[in-house]
Amino acid sequence: MDARLLRGNVLAATVTDAEPSRLVSGLHRISARAPERRTNRRVPLSTRAIVHVRDALLDGVVEDVSETGVFVRLVRLLSAGTRVRVRFVLPQGRFEAGATVVRFRLNDPRGPGVGLHFHDLAPEDAARLAAYCAER
Repeated sequence: MDARLLRGNVLAATVTDAEPSRLVSGLHRISARAPERRTNRRVPLSTRAIVHVRDALLDGVVEDVSETGVFVRLVRLLSAGTRVRVRFVLPQGRFEAGATVVRFRLNDPRGPGVGLHFHDLAPEDAARLAAYCAER
């Protein structure tokens, strides 16, 4: 794995199939053996996401969402604890929230990405998200 820190908390990582996944200092890896800590059901969603971290805008794709968080496939990974703003579109309308990186995924056929936990959610965004999750 080739990994470099860019702009503080942004990590660029390139992983080849021949290399074992390794835990990068300061990051949490999603593991099949890790106990499930989610309290809300995840709902599939495939839509473009914009993750704003400090002075950078990162393009990603939402993989799934719950009322408390979202998983976004990103080429650049962010360290655990990084606070971001995330934007994407639900069928009910635009969604935006503050979030904190709680995990990352590196070696997976679906691609790398980060799990975000929402912490700054406007009532109208919370309502749109709850409606989407309830319909699925």
